[in-house]
Amino acid sequence: MRIKNIISNVAEVLGLSDVVEFVQGGATIAQLRENMNYASLLRCASLVVSNISANHSETIARQSFDMTGTDGVILFDSFKENVQSIKQVTQRGRVVEYGLYHDRLVVPKVLVEITFAFTPSIVTGNEHNPFKLPHQVLEYGILAEYAFISGMFNEGRIWNEKFLEMIFGAKHRTGKAACMPTSF
Repeated sequence: MRIKNIISNVAEVLGLSDVVEFVQGGATIAQLRENMNYASLLRCASLVVSNISANHSETIARQSFDMTGTDGVILFDSFKENVQSIKQVTQRGRVVEYGLYHDRLVVPKVLVEITFAFTPSIVTGNEHNPFKLPHQVLEYGILAEYAFISGMFNEGRIWNEKFLEMIFGAKHRTGKAACMPTSF
């Protein structure tokens, strides 16, 4: 599910029909950003994605680098994502040794595939849920953030508790069912 659709679900709970109509009507991301309510929910989504990534769930990616004919140095700026940690370096499916420095990785001078954890960049709305978590986790988190920034602290606390329960349940596979309320 795309982040903009998750935002639409949250907007429906909040009664923000303008956001729901925009998203369901096929508005472009540029058009959506002009909508103040959507922009606020998008900021909340970015906060939630950052929170989950930093505290609760790693996002893993793989990227190949052909280091043939090079010095074997890969700067972290060369990765498609913001590298948090290196999990593994392989050549043709076999794990190979590598050197890890504060700004670079040194690998054999061959085609390598690097598996790494990353911090998702700022949410635009068009990307898919970056976590192997139910979309309801993001929805509860966005509802909590929106309530807090809107001064609804009691509601924010309640949504945040649900958000944390869902993350705990997902981490520990309790099988706890998630359902969204129909009104705020």
